[in-house]
Amino acid sequence: MIRTVLQILPVIILINVKLIQYKLRSLGLAPIAFDQHAPELPTFAPDNRLANVPIEKLGENDLVYPESFVLSPDGKFAFVSVGDGRIVRINDPSNADISWVTVVRTGIDDDHCG
Repeated sequence: MIRTVLQILPVIILINVKLIQYKLRSLGLAPIAFDQHAPELPTFAPDNRLANVPIEKLGENDLVYPESFVLSPDGKFAFVSVGDGRIVRINDPSNADISWVTVVRTGIDDDHCG
């Protein structure tokens, strides 16, 4: 019996497709071909305002892959989530002698993480 159903299944599917096409045509709906052109994109002038701004790298070998940065309401701490799962508190980001401490590590230590 299953073999018979599998043999007539393509015919049942074809009949259903034809019925759907007929119903759509009777409603005035039919697929149409159209060319969709890419929209014209605006051109922007180069912006080099930050080209000569000095950059200071923090935690180059420790704060790897920073994901998000939040400043505390009083501005005395900054919290950074880094790629290895740690959340780090940076003490007084306005101080010239910046230091940081790990507050918590999410997940588990894994050699393939971070």
